[in-house]
Amino acid sequence: MTLTRWRGMIIGPPRDAAPQDAAPQDAAPQDAAPQDAAPQDAAPQDAAGWIVLTIYENRMYSLRVECGPKYPETPPFVRFVTKINLNGVHNSNGVVDMRAVSSLAKWQNSYSIRVVLQELRRLMMCKENMKLPQPPEGQIYSN
Repeated sequence: MTLTRWRGMIIGPPRDAAPQDAAPQDAAPQDAAPQDAAPQDAAPQDAAGWIVLTIYENRMYSLRVECGPKYPETPPFVRFVTKINLNGVHNSNGVVDMRAVSSLAKWQNSYSIRVVLQELRRLMMCKENMKLPQPPEGQIYSN
């Protein structure tokens, strides 16, 4: 038995109607991060601190991930099953361009599939991707 073919799921990043630094009153305090460190999954904000809306919100994106015989020394092959308009993803077949995703381009054998999925989700929140028109929900690539 080999664990070479995987199915992944990314839930599109949410939009929020409150400033990023606003927290519910019953929220537990979090450990303070160094001042120069930004949270990895921090949503983009406008000048007033409001989270910028994303077109990917709550959409479910299915992916296929294939780990070749040299994994984890070489990165996995990643392909969206659900249609998406995202820089670094080929529109015709959903294949993720390894050069466009830094975790794939600079792959280390300590990385996991989770790292790749998290980076793809983070890319959805990048300014150049947030306003891209998306195909209707539920459409999939034919191949």
